Amino acid sequence: MGSLWLVFFALFGVISGLESGETGGCPKSCSCSVVGVTQLVAACSRFNATQRFDDSTGKLVIENASGLVLSDNIFQTVGLSELHSITIRSSVFQRLDSKAFNGLQSLSFVKLEGNNRMVLSSDMFTTNTDLVQVSIRHSRLAFGDKELFLFDNPSVTELELVNCDVASLLNADSFSRMPLLQYINLASNMIRHVEPMFSNLTDLEQVDLSDNLISEIQPDLFAHTDLDILVLRKNALSTVKGLNVPRLTDLDLSLCKFSKIDGEMFTGVPMLVRLNLSGNAISEIDANAFSELVDLIHLDLSHNALKGPLMVDLFSGNQALQIISFAHNPSLRVLPAQLFRGLSDVFSIDLSFCGLKSLDQGLFSGMTALTTLNLAGNVLQEIQPFTLTASIINLDLSHNKITDLDLVNFTSGSSIETLSLANNKLKEVATSHFKDLEFLRVLNLNSCGLRNMWVNKNEKAVVLKSLTTLLMAKNSIQQILPRLLQLTPRLHNLDISDNRLVCDAGFQASLKWLEDRHVKHSSVFEPRSGEVLSGHPYGNDAIAHSNPLDTAEKGEAINLQSWKWIEAVVCGFEPDNKLEPIRKDPEDQYDDGNEEEEEDEEEDEDDDDDYVLDKTRRPHDIEIKQMSIEEEFDKVDLWPIAIVAISGVVILLFLSVLSCFALRWHRQRNSYGAAMIKHHLNTPRLRRDGSPIYQQLHEDLNSPTTPVMSIKLGNSEYSKIAPQSV
Repeated sequence: MGSLWLVFFALFGVISGLESGETGGCPKSCSCSVVGVTQLVAACSRFNATQRFDDSTGKLVIENASGLVLSDNIFQTVGLSELHSITIRSSVFQRLDSKAFNGLQSLSFVKLEGNNRMVLSSDMFTTNTDLVQVSIRHSRLAFGDKELFLFDNPSVTELELVNCDVASLLNADSFSRMPLLQYINLASNMIRHVEPMFSNLTDLEQVDLSDNLISEIQPDLFAHTDLDILVLRKNALSTVKGLNVPRLTDLDLSLCKFSKIDGEMFTGVPMLVRLNLSGNAISEIDANAFSELVDLIHLDLSHNALKGPLMVDLFSGNQALQIISFAHNPSLRVLPAQLFRGLSDVFSIDLSFCGLKSLDQGLFSGMTALTTLNLAGNVLQEIQPFTLTASIINLDLSHNKITDLDLVNFTSGSSIETLSLANNKLKEVATSHFKDLEFLRVLNLNSCGLRNMWVNKNEKAVVLKSLTTLLMAKNSIQQILPRLLQLTPRLHNLDISDNRLVCDAGFQASLKWLEDRHVKHSSVFEPRSGEVLSGHPYGNDAIAHSNPLDTAEKGEAINLQSWKWIEAVVCGFEPDNKLEPIRKDPEDQYDDGNEEEEEDEEEDEDDDDDYVLDKTRRPHDIEIKQMSIEEEFDKVDLWPIAIVAISGVVILLFLSVLSCFALRWHRQRNSYGAAMIKHHLNTPRLRRDGSPIYQQLHEDLNSPTTPVMSIKLGNSEYSKIAPQSV
């Protein structure tokens, strides 16, 4: 045993020596680590010319540094000549010399974020011939020279100047020394007027001017460019009439000042694929407003002030449409029967919170591709026969005025898999209401005022053979029975939290049925009315996997881990590990000498068919059982286990030594890792015509977020302009 410990300490010493030798190039106030196989990353809270770094360091991160002085050639001085990435954030610059980045031939990425006022020089990146991405965010900028251009570097393809107060620095020649720019982000800079500074950038593909004060866009602003994406959200724009960008495919005009869309608004952008007009105050749309947009696929008109009825031929020229959103237009109320005529490719329509009282039977006629329909938050009381198409898979009818499911007609042969009826005053639901929904997997009946789980009166109960998730939280259900659960034989998830359940034999038998079939308890927190979230498989409810089985006395939620916890709460036990009973009468004491009572308890515990809760179970009985387990554990011989464990540790230490030697060998190969990373970063992506395309910076804009939608069309995504919230 002693020899094993000697081996252990010897190996530990070897490893410590190796590690100390490898981190010798990591100064104090820095931490150095290896990412991947060969990339050495240094993260520092202090940086100056007296420090020395490992010459194979490829990435440097400086954060929360004060009095930062970046003198000429400082990165070469400290041994960081092979850097390919520099990030400086939340630091205070004392001085930033114009030649601080000189000599960094491999530098491809620079990020300066959240720093104090910085005085830059137009030629500070001139010698960095491999520089591709420059990102400066949330830092007030000034330029020490009087050059008209911002930076002199022809290799830069992506530039971000976000919230940098650069409005006064912009002019027609701002980007003249960066001719290869493909992506420019000038968001949040209080820009009021946009100079004609983009016209000569022939490779320009994406421009973000969001969150500024722009009220007018010059028609020829993007002349001679290859612009695909233009983001103008959250500006003071009320029109883009005359905008001429023939190849533009994505236009974001959300959160602006539009009130009317006239017929000539988009004539200069005929190739639009995605158009976002959400979050404006649009109340009127001309009949031919979108007639020129024959390639339009995604149209977002949500969160506006549209009034119905809309023009019946509004989408007559948009046969390529696939996604339409009218959500949160509460004054819409009525939709023409032929509004969606001919839109056979549409697969998603959002009509939530539009004040709709009824739906015309022919509204969705011919829409054979329609799979997702959101009708939440309206005042619907019925769905007439043949209104819903058989192709619908996800249907949301939550937050309506439905009181009788007999008035909701589902199409025979329906494909519905997820159905939400939450927050409708249904009172009672029978499985027969869903007899036409052969593929129904998820059913949301939360907050419906239900008093019973299923009510099958004179009809033969219909077995929901495909149902796997059933949500019945926040109702008034008092009893669940095994015979009712048997109507959903494939049930995997059930939420019955926040009901008025009674602890009886049927309840106990139901819990055993659920446990035997490994049914999980899924709990849901629903948003307030008007805050409905979209895109969730449970309809428009925000789903959480923590539990809302609230204890009114404590005002907090219990974290349910099994049905035993629900049993404990419903039947009067504290939800702790011992399931100790709540003693309502403090004078009530157990008689430990009552042998007959103890025998009765043992018989009840051994009886598997008795589902009545044993409320006389004693806490000290549990302690006795735990003690017996400990006694059994003491009898186990631990020597074999100890020998196996120590052997395993020795083997792991030996493998660690080999890994350290291999890593040291890699470090000494003339910065091979940095060269590999450089090669990887310079490997271009291809554009539509086969030429290289920019690598967009991944940091998010500090403004209202936009959701990422996973729907793809060919080589493009719908993740570029759709808003998440308004």
